[in-house]
Amino acid sequence: MLSACSLITPKPTIKPVIIRQVPPVEWLQPCPKPELTGHTNQELLTLTTTALAVIDQCNADKAAIKQWSESESSHE
Repeated sequence: MLSACSLITPKPTIKPVIIRQVPPVEWLQPCPKPELTGHTNQELLTLTTTALAVIDQCNADKAAIKQWSESESSHE
């Protein structure tokens, strides 16, 4: 009897699906460049303080991207 052969189910085909992830949009925004608006020492100090704050924010964005990237690669 050949009817037993019809009871064997074929193995399912597994196809990997690649899902590309991107970082959140706010992490990809350009950092604003502060502009020197005057020529006094106080204005230069303000520019420097603002520039340091911008650098800190850019570094925080890069740290967040790195953390996100590491968490994504650990899910693979």
